[in-house]
Amino acid sequence: MAHAEKHWSDSLIKTTRENLMNGAITFHPEKGYIVKRYLDNDVRQYGYIPVIEAINENYSIHLNDSTDVIPYDDVDALIEDGWVLD
Repeated sequence: MAHAEKHWSDSLIKTTRENLMNGAITFHPEKGYIVKRYLDNDVRQYGYIPVIEAINENYSIHLNDSTDVIPYDDVDALIEDGWVLD
């Protein structure tokens, strides 16, 4: 499991929380909000949250390197698991 406090600044964590919860206008036109996290072995993992899902408060991460989707109950849960905006 990853943990945001290991690698990300307080500023980036705050920006991630505010942008996902308040509907930021900056996102990838096809994928939505691009996110990243470090895994325990310091390998970065990338994914995205489709804009329509974020608007509907569905904060599931769609992984870039597979068809897996990781569901989260809220923005704080995905941040606690190490995800931030890229």
